[in-house]
Amino acid sequence: MRPRPVILLTFAYGAGLATGLARFVDPWTLIPLLIVGVTGRKTLSAFVCLDAILGSAGCSLAKWEEGFS
Repeated sequence: MRPRPVILLTFAYGAGLATGLARFVDPWTLIPLLIVGVTGRKTLSAFVCLDAILGSAGCSLAKWEEGFS
């Protein structure tokens, strides 16, 4: 039984968000994910990598917004 792609995308976004909020991810470590995401050519692994980057970007935006309040 394979999980649905929507479930994988949700987990990838959550993983990117959680690692960003825990401050584990240095921005330079996201470069391999970006390379796989861009060169993946519409594969599920490319979408999952880009989704993890979006989760990390959402975290960075939240931390940036928190700094102004």
